[in-house]
Amino acid sequence: MISYRLAELRKAKGLTQQELADAIHVSRAACSQWETGRRRPEGDTMKRIADYFEVPIDYLEGRDEASAITIPEWVELFQEVRVKHLEAETTTLLRSAARLSREKLRYVLRLVDTIELQESDCRG
Repeated sequence: MISYRLAELRKAKGLTQQELADAIHVSRAACSQWETGRRRPEGDTMKRIADYFEVPIDYLEGRDEASAITIPEWVELFQEVRVKHLEAETTTLLRSAARLSREKLRYVLRLVDTIELQESDCRG
């Protein structure tokens, strides 16, 4: 599963295998072997990959389909609840919460929506 996920994430970022290798401090050959399933990253390397793509290790290994939500997906979901301006605090929140499952994310978004409604009721 990691071979598919790794290739998918790399391509989604528009990276070559060499660019990914440079970013996570491994050889291009290692990236190639991971993507073809001949080898798999271990330990600290797996953590560097997960951190680089901002996904849980469980997602890379195929154990957690729901939790891999990217920053652009977060932005889109937040826009659904009218959070238009991404200030530094919002960006930090997005990065910190990127490991939530989609179900938990939708719960957070409902909370945000409820808070916005309460604020608008107080104002008007």
